Parts: sequence; structure tokens; C-alpha cells
Amino acid sequence: MSIRSNFRDRVRKYRNADDLGFSSKIQSTARMLGKDGMFRVERIGGEKNIYHYLIDMKWSHFILLVIAGYFLMSCVFALIYQSIGIEHISGTDKGCWIHEFSQCYYFSAQTLTTVGYGALAPKGTITNFVSSIEAVVGLLSFSLATGLFYGRFIKPSKGFVFSNVAVVNPMKPFPILMVRVANKQDNILLDLEVKLLVTFIVNDEGANKRKYHTLKLESDKVVTLPLNWNLVHEINDTSPLYELTQQDFLDSNLELILMIKGFSETYGQELHSRSSWTADEILWNKKFSMPYSEIPGKLNVIFDLNKMDAVEEA
Repeated sequence: MSIRSNFRDRVRKYRNADDLGFSSKIQSTARMLGKDGMFRVERIGGEKNIYHYLIDMKWSHFILLVIAGYFLMSCVFALIYQSIGIEHISGTDKGCWIHEFSQCYYFSAQTLTTVGYGALAPKGTITNFVSSIEAVVGLLSFSLATGLFYGRFIKPSKGFVFSNVAVVNPMKPFPILMVRVANKQDNILLDLEVKLLVTFIVNDEGANKRKYHTLKLESDKVVTLPLNWNLVHEINDTSPLYELTQQDFLDSNLELILMIKGFSETYGQELHSRSSWTADEILWNKKFSMPYSEIPGKLNVIFDLNKMDAVEEA
């Protein structure tokens, strides 16, 4: 009997306490949640939020965008000044096109940033009007850039690091499933809470459907997180994973999804993060190795985040 048929009768014992909002009809073998914590969903036809895009983009891309925007606006107004006539800017002299454009550009850059060294100044009604508009555009642009810089700085970074693998330890009387999480930074995290879900495809009344279940953990709350946190689920007769084999995990496209939240003293707000493990990322008959150690004569415990994925034979 196939794994989907095996699941059909047993799955009715468990309630879908935490539906992730992901359709039960999705049968894709690809993972639902990426290692970056984002669902594998591409929206088409929805509204694009430019603020969300600018806040979430990489720092290098954001800085390049600000610099490129500054040069682009300076060049646009420089072309306008040049079309009006370079003689309408005091302190300039005629010459070839590039020479005149460079002078208009320097005047435009000074006006956009409202620096105004005094060597270059507008002459005439049209040039003064354009320069006043550019000054307003510069003030608004730099205010917008400053606001975005502030929004990016106060945005909490992903303060958690997850193990790249999960393990199944064949303990007695029941095996245990474990995943590992730790604080990625040196700040203090308080009042942490986790929720571990599992999703797999089952045959329900003749139709293949994706089911979601919350896995009961030995501990789902801690006061703080100075070291790693091994999240343990006992695969006993009350677990939806009871008596399933490694091949069953693979056949049912099983995926573990972890949700975690905690309060950061640094940011003064609650942090949320997510991660997932597919069936081929779950190692059987293994256990996690200890990632921290004590040095004789030293008060501090040495915690090595590079050993988050270290495993050994169970």
C-alpha cells in the first residue's frame, strides 16, 4: 500500500490546528518554504509596494540606487540648463559641448544639494525658476533617502540561525525528531516561543491533499537564548509521524516548518523568523553534536555557531 494510502486513515485523528494558508491542493514536490524564510510563491497582478522593495533590497543595491539617482537628477537638470544657455549661469564660459555640460553639471549638483559655493549662480528668470525647482527636488529626494536609511537601520535583522539539517534519533521507547536554532547575534533575546509544523501529501477519500499538523515539542518556550536550542518532538503514538520510515518521509514530500519569535533588547521589538527542512534534509539515526564547550580556568562558555550542523551517530 502506498504511503498516501497509509496516511489516509491515520491523518483523521489529528486536527489541522495551524493551516499555513497554503492550498491543500498544491502537490508540487518543491519545498514550500525556502531557507530564507520566504514562501515559494510568485504573485502576478498584485500591487507593488515600492517602500517594501526599497527597505528589503540589499544594502549594496540600495546605496548604488541612491548614488545613481543623484547623478541622474544632476544630469537631467544640467541638460535643461545647457538647453537654456550657459550664458545664463554666471561664472561659466563657452566652449565645446562637453565643457559646457560639465559646468552645467557642477552647477546642477550644487543646486540639488543646496550647497551653493558662490562661484556659479543663475541669471535670468528662467534659470532661477528651474534652479528653485531643482532645490525643492533635492530637499525632497534627500529627505526620502534619509527616511529610507533610517527605516533600514531600525529594521530588525534576521536574528536567528537554523541548522541546515534535522535529525531522527532512534531512542527508546520512541524515536525523537530534532531541529536546532540559535541566536545569530550577540544581543539578548527574551521570551522566545516556537512552533514546529509538518506538511505532507496524503490520499484523502481518493484525492491527494496536502495536510498540515503541529508537532508537539518537549519545550516550546524559553526565557532567553544564550546557547543553541534543540527542539525535540517525540514520535510516539500521538504523533502524526508515528511508525513512518525514512522512505515514507520521502514518498509523502514531507516538510518541516519552524516558526520562531522573541523579543530583542537591542531593537526593542519582537523578532520573527522561519525555516524549513525537506525530507532529504532529515538525517536518520543521527544526533546533534554539542556546539559549545568550557575551557578550564575560564568563566565564559565557548559557543561555536559553525558547529550548528555537526552531527554524529546516534
